[in-house]
Amino acid sequence: MNRNIHHSQIIFLCFFLLVLVGCHNNAHLRTQKILKPGEKAYSGSGVLAIGGGQDDYGRELRKTGVIGLRSEISMLKGGEDSESGPYLGIGALEDGPGLIAGYDYKNYIGLDSGLPKKLGAQFEVNISEIGQVFHLRPSITSTTKRGRSFYGGVHGLLAVGRLMDETEWYTIDSTWQDSWGYYGGHFNVSKFDYNFTSLGAGLTAGVEFLAFNDNSLQFQVDVSLVNNSFNTDFELPENAFYYVDHDTYVEREKDRSYGLSHSSTMLMVTGSAGISFFKPDPNTKKPLEPLPPPVQAQQPTYDPETGEKISSGMRFDPETGVLEENTESDDK
Repeated sequence: MNRNIHHSQIIFLCFFLLVLVGCHNNAHLRTQKILKPGEKAYSGSGVLAIGGGQDDYGRELRKTGVIGLRSEISMLKGGEDSESGPYLGIGALEDGPGLIAGYDYKNYIGLDSGLPKKLGAQFEVNISEIGQVFHLRPSITSTTKRGRSFYGGVHGLLAVGRLMDETEWYTIDSTWQDSWGYYGGHFNVSKFDYNFTSLGAGLTAGVEFLAFNDNSLQFQVDVSLVNNSFNTDFELPENAFYYVDHDTYVEREKDRSYGLSHSSTMLMVTGSAGISFFKPDPNTKKPLEPLPPPVQAQQPTYDPETGEKISSGMRFDPETGVLEENTESDDK
C-alpha cells in the first residue's frame, strides 16, 4: 500500500511538472568569471523552468511560445572590458520541440574596485510550430574567481511574439431534431493569430566552482515575477457555441469573444546546471626567444719574428709590422 502511495505521489509530481514546465524562461547559465582578452569560454547547460504560465482554465490563451525546458551551448570571447558570443539551444513546448538562437553581451564594470560586475543582456528568438517569440533578458551580476564562488544579481524580462492557436466550437443544426425535439450540433475547429507580450523582473543566485584553470562547474537559481498579456481580434461566428452536451443537448458558453484577450501575473522559478571550458588566447602565449649568437673563439696571435704566442692585447702596425702596444702576456 505504501508503495502504491509512493508511486502515486511520483506520478502526480511528474504530471504537475509537465503542466508547469515549458511556459516561460528567465535564466541563462554563463560563466561569471572575468575573461581575459582573447580568452574563450565554451559552455553547456540545462534549464528547467517551473511556473511563468497559467494552467488551462476554461479556454483562455496560455501558450507563450517561450521555451522553458531547454538545453543550451554557448561561446563567449573576452575583450578589453567586455565579453560576447552566440548561443544555440533546443527545448520542449506543450505542442512539440522548439529551437533557440541568441547572442550574449556583457560589459565589465568596477574592475578596479576588487568586486567587478557584469552588465549586459541576452537577446534570443524562440522558434516553434506556433510562431516566433523575441526574448530580451538584461541583467547585472557579481563575478566569481578562485576563493569567491558565490554570485548574485538582478535581471529583467521582455518577450514579444505573434503566435497561433486553435479553438473548438459548435453550431446548432436547426434542420435536424431527434425524437425528443432537441437539435443536433456540428463540431468545428478554427485557427487564429494572437499577440503575446511579457514583462517581468527577478533575482539571480548561483555558485561556480573554479577548482581548475581550464573548466568550472556551475549551479544557478532564478526567481522572477512576470506579467503575460494575450490579445486577439478573433471572434466566433454568431451561431457558435463552445460546447454542446449531446446527452441533454444543452448549449453552453455562448461567448463569441472566447475570453482570449487577458493578462495575468505569476511567479516563475528556474533551476540551471552546466559546465564551462576555458581556452586562453593563443596569441598571448610567450613566444620562443631566439638563441644568442654563438661566441666565436678568439684565435691566438703569434710574433711574426720569433713565432712565439703573444697576448691578444699586443697590436702590430699592418704596414711595418712594428709592435704598437704591449700588454701582459697570456702566460702571466
